[in-house]
Amino acid sequence: MITKYSIITPIYNAESYIETFIQHVNSFTKKFKHIEWIIVDDGSNDDTFQILKRAFSLPKNNDAVSCYQLEKNNGPGIARNKALENVKGEWVLFVDADDQLDSIGFEKLNEYITDNTDCDLISFSWANSNNKEVKIKSDSASLLKSKKEILCDYLSLKMDGSVIFSAIKSSLIKEHKIKFLSSFHEDVDFLFKCYWHCQQLTLFDEIIYIKSNRDASIINSISYKHIIGFIRAYEEMIHFLDSKGTLSTFKPELIQGALAIIATRIRNIDLLNKCSIEEVKKIIFELKMFGKKYIPVNFDYNSTQYHQLVHYIINKAQPKTKLQLREYFDKISDIANSLWSCKDLEDSLFLAPNQVRACCKRFFIGNEMKGDVVLIDNISDDISIQDIKQAKQQLKKSLNNGSKTDCDGCPYLEFKPWRKENLDRIKYLSLEHHSVCNLRCIYCDEKYYGGKKSSYDIKKALTSEQGLNYLKGCETIVWGGGEPSLGRDFDSLLPDLMNNSATTVQRLLSNSVKFSKTISNALKNANVKLVTSIDAGTAKTFSAVRGKNKLNDVLLNLTKYAEINAENITIKYILREDNSSVHEITSFINELISHPILQRCNYQISCDFKYDTLSTKVLSAAVLLYGLLIKNHYSTVFYDDLLRARLAKITKDNLTAVEQHLVLHGFYDFLASPSVKQDLIVWGIGWQTKYLLENSLFFNENKVAFFVVDKEYLTCDKYNDTPVYTPESILKSDLPVLISASQGYEKIQKRLSMYNIPEERIFKKAIL
Repeated sequence: MITKYSIITPIYNAESYIETFIQHVNSFTKKFKHIEWIIVDDGSNDDTFQILKRAFSLPKNNDAVSCYQLEKNNGPGIARNKALENVKGEWVLFVDADDQLDSIGFEKLNEYITDNTDCDLISFSWANSNNKEVKIKSDSASLLKSKKEILCDYLSLKMDGSVIFSAIKSSLIKEHKIKFLSSFHEDVDFLFKCYWHCQQLTLFDEIIYIKSNRDASIINSISYKHIIGFIRAYEEMIHFLDSKGTLSTFKPELIQGALAIIATRIRNIDLLNKCSIEEVKKIIFELKMFGKKYIPVNFDYNSTQYHQLVHYIINKAQPKTKLQLREYFDKISDIANSLWSCKDLEDSLFLAPNQVRACCKRFFIGNEMKGDVVLIDNISDDISIQDIKQAKQQLKKSLNNGSKTDCDGCPYLEFKPWRKENLDRIKYLSLEHHSVCNLRCIYCDEKYYGGKKSSYDIKKALTSEQGLNYLKGCETIVWGGGEPSLGRDFDSLLPDLMNNSATTVQRLLSNSVKFSKTISNALKNANVKLVTSIDAGTAKTFSAVRGKNKLNDVLLNLTKYAEINAENITIKYILREDNSSVHEITSFINELISHPILQRCNYQISCDFKYDTLSTKVLSAAVLLYGLLIKNHYSTVFYDDLLRARLAKITKDNLTAVEQHLVLHGFYDFLASPSVKQDLIVWGIGWQTKYLLENSLFFNENKVAFFVVDKEYLTCDKYNDTPVYTPESILKSDLPVLISASQGYEKIQKRLSMYNIPEERIFKKAIL
C-alpha cells in the first residue's frame, strides 16, 4: 500500500503522558491505513524509549510505527531531521507528543489534498484540548495574500511559526534540502524556508490539530536558551535572504520582526518572574544587544506597545541590583499591560443598516473628517455576536501592532490597561439599523435618512441566546438612525429589550414629529430617556434646518411626553451658522417659556459634527444659549462631548472676539472669565475633565482644589497631581462645584442633591 502521509513526532522524557500518546497513535494508524508514524526519542533519560519499544517495535505490534533513538538530547529539530531521513510518505505532518490529530479533520484534509493536487504546502486550523470545537487560526488573513506578502508578514512576526499546523510535501523538503537546525524555535526558520520554496501555499480552514496546554511546554516557558533560539532563527532567516540576494528587499519587515521578537519575549513578566535573577539579567542583555544590532539608531519609534517596550529595553541602563530589576520590571509591566483602545471599542456597539460600527465619534485630520469607524461593512446576510467580537478583536490588534487603521489620529484613543473581558460584553448599544425618517435635517448624513432598512435581522441577533448574553450588564441602549419609532421592529423590540434588563437605560433619539404610544408607555419606566433635537426658535429656521415646518408639532408632542416624565426628557440644540443668531436663540427660549412643563426637562447644547472649528457667532451662541437657560431656571444644562471637543480648539483671540460679541448684546455675565481667578471642585476624572483641564483657557488661570467621584469609581488618590475624594468631601468645603460630565450631568446633579448640596453651589457659567 502506498504511504501517503508521514507523521513525525519528536519525544523527550514523556513518561507522564506517553500512554495517552501511544493510545492516540494506535487508534489513528488503525483507522488510516495510508500513513506511517515516525517517533524519534531525543535522548530521554527516563523510560520513554523502552515504553515505546514495548508498544510498537515488538513482533505483531503496530508496523505502521517506526521508533528511533538519539544518543543525546539535541532538541526537537534534530529529532525531526532523523525522522525526515526515513519518511516514505508524499506528505509530512509534525505532531508533538502531548498533542493529537483530529480524525474527522484529517479525513477532510485528505479529501482536500486528493482534490487539489497542485498544492505543496497546506496550513490548517487547530483547537485547544479543553475546547475542541473552537477553531483557532491567527494568521488566516496573511495566508490569503500573495507569496511575497506572506513572506513579509512572516518576517514581521505576524504569522504563526510552528510547523505543527502545516502539511508539507516531502518532495519540497527533500528537493531543497530543508533541515531543522539545533536549538529552540528551530521550526521558525524551517517553516520560512518552506514558504519561500513552495509553489502553491493554501489555507485549509478546518481543525486538524488538537493542542494540549502543559505548563512545561515550550509555549509556556521562557529561558535564556529560548531567547538565544529565537535570535538564532531570526539570524538564520537573514543569512538565507542574503544568500538569495534579497536582504534589502525585506529590510523593513526584518526590523519589524526584530521589534516583535524583543517585545513578545520581554512583555510576559509572569514567565520572567519564574527565572532566576541572573538568568533574567542575561535575557535582558541579549535582547538589548539584539535590538542595538538590528534596529537602526535613527529608527522612528511609534506609540504602540511593542515600540514602547523595545525603546525602553534598548535605551534603559542594564539593571544590576534587585531594586533596579524590580523597578525595571514594574516599568515593563506598566507598558505590557497597556494597549491602545478607546471606551467605544471596549464597551460600545453601533448597528447601522448594512454595517456594524465601533463608534460614532468624528474627528478631523487636516481638513478631512474621520470617525464612524466600521467593524463589518456591506452586510448582506445575518451576522452573529461572534462575528462582532472577532471584528473588535481584529481592530484592537491592528491598533496595537502598528497597522494602519481608521482610528489613527483619533483624540479619544488611550494607552492604558483595559480589562481583557471587555470585548465579551457591551455597556452601550446604539441601534441605528434603519434610516427611515420623516425629516431631512441639513446636517444629517444620508445614512440616517436614506430610507435604508436593515440588511440583517437585528431582532434575531439581539434576542438570541448569544445576543442576550452579550447584552447582559448593558448600561445604555440608544435608539437612533433616522426616526426610530418608524422602524419595523421598534414597537416590539423596545419592550423586549426593556423586559430583558430592567436596569438598562433606553435612550430614544426621536424627533417627536409624531406622537408614539410605544414611547409614551415606555416613558413611564424610570430608565427610559427621550432625546429630541429642536435646533431653532422660529418656524422658518426649523423648516430650513430640519426640512419641514414641524416646530409646533414637536413642541406639542414634547409637552405630552413631559406630562408623563419630564425629568427623563432631554431637549437638544445643535448649533450651526444658520440657527445661532441672537434672535434665533432668544426665540427658542421664548418658545420654551410658553410651554412651562418643559422647564423640568434637561438641555443639551451641541454643534454640527461637520464643523472642525467654530466661528465667533456659533461660540457666542453656545454661551448665550447656556446662559439664558440657566437665567430662566432650566437647571440641567450641559455642553455635550462633540461641542466640548470643538471648544478645545479655541484661541485667546477667539475668546476675545466672543467676549466682545457678548458685551455688545449685553450677555457678558454668562461667560466664565479666565481673569476672575477662583478655586473649584470638579466632579469627574474622565476624558471630559481631561479636555477641560488641557484645553480650556479658563483653567489656564483657575485652579482645581480637588476632584470628586463616587466611591465605586475611586481608582486613584490623585488625578493630575490633585487629590481625588468621594462626594462627602464637598460638605467640608464651600467652593463651587463644576460638573465636567456631559451625558452624565443629570445623574451627577441628582447625586449632589442627595448630599444636600444647594444648587447655588453648582458652577453654572459657560466655560470656553
